Amino acid sequence: MEALLIDDMTIVGSQTVSVIIDNAYINSQIEAFVTRCYQLILNREPDAGGLQGWCDALQKKTAAAANIIDGFVKSDEFTNRKLSDDAKVDILYKTMLNREADAGGKAGWVDALSKGYTLQNIIDGFCGSAEFTAMCKDYIARSEERRVGKECRS
Repeated sequence: MEALLIDDMTIVGSQTVSVIIDNAYINSQIEAFVTRCYQLILNREPDAGGLQGWCDALQKKTAAAANIIDGFVKSDEFTNRKLSDDAKVDILYKTMLNREADAGGKAGWVDALSKGYTLQNIIDGFCGSAEFTAMCKDYIARSEERRVGKECRS
């Protein structure tokens, strides 16, 4: 089994253990996360080059999950979809929180967008949530675990 040494962790005093994770599993989880972003944000399947680029950024830790989502929503392809603010908020709820928007939350974010907030503000708002952290752990597993929560943006 091909494995990747992730980190040495001090458990108690000077006792250190190495954490080893199956590299193939990490790669498949990262690919599933990026594919999901293509499907939910751009409403299409990924192209090979784009998929590889986003996966590489996550694998090499040059971008965190929230950076990937931000990149998708700032793309010309997403902008050219000319979606309503309601639809954009729905997409971010599904992408980042893995659920449909609740009525009150959606209304608040749509109102905020009408007053000058950006999609990046919504991403930042969702970024530190327990729901986003759990979703990242589900899809990106332990390869991204240390970069979510307060450090979800690099």
